[in-house]
Amino acid sequence: MKIQQKKITTRGIKFFIKDGKKEIGRAYLYILKNDLHKEPFGFLEDV
Repeated sequence: MKIQQKKITTRGIKFFIKDGKKEIGRAYLYILKNDLHKEPFGFLEDV
């Protein structure tokens, strides 16, 4: 048995709200695909 690896393509999007020049809110959405799902799925962070 041997552990193998394969690079995958990912994408990240940052959503943010500014009050003037100051960032007051943000969230990151990371979009991935894998062999288990036909469609992409996402992780939401720092909401």
